[in-house]
Amino acid sequence: MKKLQLLLIVTFLVIISASAQAQKKYISYKVKQGETIKSIAKDNELKEKDLLKLNPDVDKKPQANTMIIIPNPHYDRNASFKDEVVVQKISPQEKIDKEKEELKKRIEELQQKQKELETGKSDENLRVTKVKRKPITKKMMVHVDSIHTVKLGDNLYALSKKYNVSLDSIMIKNKLESNELDLNQELIIPMMVEKTVVVQPKGGVKSIKKTYHKVVKGDTFYSLGNKFNISKEELIRMNPQLVEGLKVEQEIVVKEEVEMLPFMQKKQFEDDIDTSREINAYLMLPFKTSKLNDSILINDFNKRSVLNITTDFYLGAIEAVDSLRQQGANIRIKVLDTENSIKEIDSLNESNDLSRADIIIGPFYLKNAGYTANKNKNIPIVAPMFSKKYSNKLFGENLIKAAPKKDGLENTIIEYLLETFDDQNIILIGDSSEKNISKLNQIESKFKSIDSLASIVKLYPKEEKYIKRKDLFDSLDSKRENIIVITSPNKVIINSINNLSTLDLEDVDAKYEEGYEPKEDSKGNIIDTYDIQLFSLLKEMHYNFIDLNLLGKLSFTFPSAEYVNMEDEKVQKFYDNYRVKNFRTPTKYAISGFDITYDILSRLLTDGSIYGSFEEGVSRRIGTKFEYKQKPSKSFENYGNFILQYDPDLNVHILN
Repeated sequence: MKKLQLLLIVTFLVIISASAQAQKKYISYKVKQGETIKSIAKDNELKEKDLLKLNPDVDKKPQANTMIIIPNPHYDRNASFKDEVVVQKISPQEKIDKEKEELKKRIEELQQKQKELETGKSDENLRVTKVKRKPITKKMMVHVDSIHTVKLGDNLYALSKKYNVSLDSIMIKNKLESNELDLNQELIIPMMVEKTVVVQPKGGVKSIKKTYHKVVKGDTFYSLGNKFNISKEELIRMNPQLVEGLKVEQEIVVKEEVEMLPFMQKKQFEDDIDTSREINAYLMLPFKTSKLNDSILINDFNKRSVLNITTDFYLGAIEAVDSLRQQGANIRIKVLDTENSIKEIDSLNESNDLSRADIIIGPFYLKNAGYTANKNKNIPIVAPMFSKKYSNKLFGENLIKAAPKKDGLENTIIEYLLETFDDQNIILIGDSSEKNISKLNQIESKFKSIDSLASIVKLYPKEEKYIKRKDLFDSLDSKRENIIVITSPNKVIINSINNLSTLDLEDVDAKYEEGYEPKEDSKGNIIDTYDIQLFSLLKEMHYNFIDLNLLGKLSFTFPSAEYVNMEDEKVQKFYDNYRVKNFRTPTKYAISGFDITYDILSRLLTDGSIYGSFEEGVSRRIGTKFEYKQKPSKSFENYGNFILQYDPDLNVHILN
């Protein structure tokens, strides 16, 4: 009996050992008498140089019993392993039948996809599918600090012009509190240098370029492997039907190249201003001029007040009108003070001939703009401010909600993840509130609806108020890309991301490139590396407590209602003009005033019909994107927002 128990234990350990070996990409191999690196490479369908790269300290003719590293022939790159052993009784015949059924199903799926692929032609046995798009190049400005020693006659204004940088940036960089400079004082000048780079943001839509070969008489796995530098296992992975062997005239895939395409490319609205067209516009804002006196004015401009916000919006709007007039546009604009009062709005409706208006921008707040739209059903009314409270309230079909729909930001990221999903390991992290757990379940069901076998892990605190480090690490898969999605604004939940700084991060595709060398520790043991991309449904201030370099390594991706690219020449020109006229840097409300006014008027001047222009595509101005959609019997809403992503150098890319 004891012998039987011992035999069972040994058998169990052998099975576990074999399973563990199958999980490793590289295994140890003991050199036999008479073997050389060349012969071992040939036996394992490797190139000699690749085997030498794995064993740089080993001679080409190693001595017998020398231990070397070779690729594991049983390694499954798509396998996902868990820290558990499931014991299940299954007969050999059942196992064979199950594998045949799965293989048959997989072949049918691939054959169906094969029919749907667009393919090209070739005079030879090879043909290559068409590639949809070339890599994107982008001109980027890189920060370079220069030192300037103050000389007699130098001043900050002259230095800003000399080095083509803003006066503000010099003062901020050097922490100057005044414009006074000392002789021989060393100043840091934050200069910008332009360079062109190839941009391939992580997480775009994958396009696969496939090279095909028509099997001819005499072809073998060995000959094809030598010709196309590919292993038998890789050929079968790309062509599951090859488990039955090669057949003459059979068309097989011998190479796959993956290209990342930009996500959700959409039709762009193009400005084409008609200078013969005259526009009558009204700007309705709550200045409350009847209630102003000197003391109120001083107090209100020292805090974030309605007057302050309104004034900034107005200055931006006037800058937009001036900019269009400089391009030859014929615009008449009248500014009305609504006093932020329905009674005053009624009075303005009666005392002004609004029927002649082509467009009314305002009133400022959504409730009042909706009221005005109902009073003037034949005139397009533009609501500049977003309001969550009134966002779902029914207003007239002539109301245009120009502020980006902020409650749609979460959906933008979820749609992006679903669109780009390609068998990644999805890890959803949130808090333990009933509302957030419901959100986790909803997101999980959306992934399952497109792939019932999708790997989805949900993490949220159980007894503790934080995510356990072990739980986070256990959810990761070193064999494929991991997508971590933060669904909660909770500071403690967001801070759990700092645990990832202790891991070795590496693009999973690099592990399968020719010449790849696995990372090792000081003892020569291969280290697990992880490919992780971090997403957030919202960009919360708590991410300021995460190391920026870590966010860059994780390709941190998040939605935003606004984004200003200071490297853009048009943006720089707007900032310069605004500073010259107003002696201050534009606030986000000034940018909003410019963007909304410029976009609406430009669409009118280009198309003639504001509603018709919405069908002509998406537009992007200084810091706002405009993508208008209308549901039946409802007002127009702006669904324009940005999906932003950090790269390791902390440059920001727009994915959509």
